[in-house]
Amino acid sequence: MRAEYDFARMKGHRNPYARRLRRSVTIRLDDASIAYFKELAAETGVAYQSLINLYLRDCVVHRRRPVQHWVSEDADQQENDPRFRERVERARASLRAGRGIPWEDVQADSEPATAEPVVCDRPARRRRR
Repeated sequence: MRAEYDFARMKGHRNPYARRLRRSVTIRLDDASIAYFKELAAETGVAYQSLINLYLRDCVVHRRRPVQHWVSEDADQQENDPRFRERVERARASLRAGRGIPWEDVQADSEPATAEPVVCDRPARRRRR
């Protein structure tokens, strides 16, 4: 190994694999999501596109899947829906009879009532080897 190296004569070469590391894509995001990541970018000093990439990478690494929960815009509209009222009456009758509620109904009722889909809120599944 040399005692000194002369970097002044060295020519710069681009990494031939750098193009394969990231890919430019166009996605449609709602204003609230963009505002959130831009605010976070201002706090941390990291570009908001990089923060979005980091968040998505975290979801990939932990194998999280998006959960889509759609709720009607108007809560009164849901309460006046005959299917909803019928389901509530069946649940009440089941409780009065001491039988409880079917598990499918409990799962549907236990989800948070948000107007937007919730993304990456489930813990990662561990794979058995």
